[in-house]
Amino acid sequence: MEGLKSYLLLVIGFIFIFLFFACESRKEKDKEKSAVSKEESQAEKPGSSDEQSGLRPERTLAIGLTKESKEEEEKTPDIILTEKERLLEFGGGKKIFPEDFKIGPLQDRFTASAEERAILKVLESFLESLLSGEVHEESISPEWRGAIARSLKYYLERGQIPKSYRIGEINTADSIIRINVRLFGEVGRSSGEVYFEKDGKKWYISDVTLNLALLDKEYRQEEDFEPEVYRWLDTKIY
Repeated sequence: MEGLKSYLLLVIGFIFIFLFFACESRKEKDKEKSAVSKEESQAEKPGSSDEQSGLRPERTLAIGLTKESKEEEEKTPDIILTEKERLLEFGGGKKIFPEDFKIGPLQDRFTASAEERAILKVLESFLESLLSGEVHEESISPEWRGAIARSLKYYLERGQIPKSYRIGEINTADSIIRINVRLFGEVGRSSGEVYFEKDGKKWYISDVTLNLALLDKEYRQEEDFEPEVYRWLDTKIY
């Protein structure tokens, strides 16, 4: 009888041990299933853990590429200047106008005032008439028209006619309006001044110091040619 009891207790012990291990195995499987389902649910959600933290790899990569591309666009390409273009850098952004050795800087027509343009129009009409061998008497003041016209016609009738001209800057020193002018003939050149006065609202030429007799005399350069001196630099380059 005692042997039967021992046998039954042994059997019951084995059953309990079996049930214990079976329960533990079931718990492990349940944990694995719950972990897998949790990962799948997170993958299906529109906002992942990376997105919730504000760090999306795709966005970070896109931002990086955009920044680099902008930096490349902002880079200024190197500009290679010629020797002549490099000289312009010394001008400091100033306008540069041609100069004549005799009459100095030439007049800037683009920035001239309305009054200055009116004076230049009178002078150009007068000089253009000289190129044609005539005198535009309407440009000369009525008070001095006869004397100036006769003096100029004397030389024009002898063939001392200019072929071209240069107009210097308008000079208003001492309230006297005058302009340096240089005439060019076939072989000679002549430099002088043309004076102006205003009668009412109209400008007239009041005096001319140009010597047309020099136009048929061979011109010999008297001024020194100094290419290293530039007015717009206000200095010398040694």
